Amino acid sequence: MRIFLLASLLLAPLAAQAHIFLVKPEQTDDQLSIAVLMTEKLFQGERLLSSSDVSLRLLSAEGQQDITLHADETAKALIGEIPAPASSAIAVARSAPRYRAIEKGQQTKDPAKTLRIEAFAKALINPQGSGEAYTLRAGDRLELAPLDNPAHLSSGDTLRVIVLFDGQPLANARVAAMAPQQDRLVAHTDANGVANLQLPAAGSWVIRSRHHIDEVDAGSIRYEANTSMLIKINPEDTLVSQ
Repeated sequence: MRIFLLASLLLAPLAAQAHIFLVKPEQTDDQLSIAVLMTEKLFQGERLLSSSDVSLRLLSAEGQQDITLHADETAKALIGEIPAPASSAIAVARSAPRYRAIEKGQQTKDPAKTLRIEAFAKALINPQGSGEAYTLRAGDRLELAPLDNPAHLSSGDTLRVIVLFDGQPLANARVAAMAPQQDRLVAHTDANGVANLQLPAAGSWVIRSRHHIDEVDAGSIRYEANTSMLIKINPEDTLVSQ
């Protein structure tokens, strides 16, 4: 496993990334504000999404809560606001499928030349030492899930993540990790769908992956899923005890 990790972990400049469908929670006192945005320069909204195309929900040990979104045109983000949960939780967003030509830059109405794209995003909220929300699964078609509690990690530690497609582990999937002022890390999943990412610094990290297959529906012949996950690595002097 150690050999696999060293062979598969690469560095790439952050500037090379494309737009990311992202969930970004912020807690103020007893209120939780959750932004859903398309970002290229972490964590700035680049294009305002339509609230009718995006769903947001909160998952916790107590169950699921749907969250209403409203547009913040200044921030170019959709915002949902709820009372802060008492325990750890996961914010989960999904964007409605969109269609475009398989060949970028072209215009077509021919399903044989069309790609269907779905985007999924999640963020861990308050993942305290006793909280198990990081183990919850959203059930998205393409999903990233941590196998370690980020609250127990510090800079330089390795985070294990699993990539699931249709609920099954996805082998040889490309997984990237990025953070402001950091080089992007890239790894690939093993036969069990698990990738290892050694995160060199504390702070907020975006983990992302994508998968595409030949799949026919009424308007397309190819399918692509994109997923992201926002986690926070604590500074070493604030680590949560296990």
